[in-house]
Amino acid sequence: MNPQNETSSLTTQITYVTTRPTSSTSATELLNHWAWKLYVYFFATLYIIFALNCFIVLVRHWTRSSSKSIYWRFTTAQLFLAAILKAVVFLWSPFLLHEISKARYAVALMLYSFSLAFNLSAYSILLLILLETTKTTLASPRLQNIWVLLAITAAFTAIVATFHLLVLFEDREFWRFISDLTLCVWGTLICVGYAVAGFRISRNLRSSPQRQRRLRNIVLLAFISSVVTAVSLTLLICVSVADFGAMRGLEIKKDSIWIRFTVSFLLRSYEFGLVLLIFVIVIKTKAERSRVEEAPSVQMGTFSSEG
Repeated sequence: MNPQNETSSLTTQITYVTTRPTSSTSATELLNHWAWKLYVYFFATLYIIFALNCFIVLVRHWTRSSSKSIYWRFTTAQLFLAAILKAVVFLWSPFLLHEISKARYAVALMLYSFSLAFNLSAYSILLLILLETTKTTLASPRLQNIWVLLAITAAFTAIVATFHLLVLFEDREFWRFISDLTLCVWGTLICVGYAVAGFRISRNLRSSPQRQRRLRNIVLLAFISSVVTAVSLTLLICVSVADFGAMRGLEIKKDSIWIRFTVSFLLRSYEFGLVLLIFVIVIKTKAERSRVEEAPSVQMGTFSSEG
């Protein structure tokens, strides 16, 4: 009996020892597929092209002396930085695997989260631009300014950075989930702000049919971007929860790799669609603001600021 027990015990140990490397190798091999390589280089190229366009627009903004363009400068600069960070993540460490070192995991997670934070900050500043363009208020003038928004951005970014540092010492997937959840709370608050602003903007624009026609597309794009933000944040949480182990069907495994690929591709598509919408709205609102400033002083309607 003893030799059999020893053989059984040895077989069990060998099976246990060889399982973990096989699983790790399997994940690496699955992600080495040409489809995932296309996914990585496709989005990296998109963000590089987008960053170049932001840089060109940013240079044009800074060559103008008007101090009223500070909102557009901040927004474009944040979109530029976000695109650069996202491109670096795609080219350096596109997949947050458990097998990579904690330091690399933490740095890649930090770059990605900071990129998303820059996008959310630009998105909140865009809301401020829309409010000022349509003469609408959501809060006290002391609170409805760019410095308050930047302070909120700094606070959320500091919280997220703290969670990223904890990745080096504790369960990395857990703190990644907490970090993503914090970003989703921030994004949800911005989406709520857009919903409230949309109601007030549509009410205020009724008093000026001529301007309503000009701003209709801008407001519509803002609403679409709000939906895109909500969907992308939902997908982000789903992927984060799956990597944490609380959701089945999205893991990087042989039987679910293509479901994960589809969700990941949709997530990155929505993220890029959001920054593209923000960029387009910024250009359109800047053109509208310039048209209003250059127009003769003529009464075109009363924009109420009811709170």
